[in-house]
Amino acid sequence: MANNGGGDNQSNDAGRGLEDLCKAVEEQRDQMREQRDQMREQLQEIRMMIASLNLNVNNRHPKSDRIRAEGFA
Repeated sequence: MANNGGGDNQSNDAGRGLEDLCKAVEEQRDQMREQRDQMREQLQEIRMMIASLNLNVNNRHPKSDRIRAEGFA
């Protein structure tokens, strides 16, 4: 019977170890979700900046582009 008691301790330890592992995995998932959301927000900001730059380029006066190009031709 003493052996059964020792076995129970091992199974309890294994159970706690598994619970700790599951908890750690879930915490890591939460952190990864948070990072993903932050990255999505940053990507959206970058897209908005690029769109703004494209609008600025498209709204430039064509003559100013030609004058700039003449210096390189």
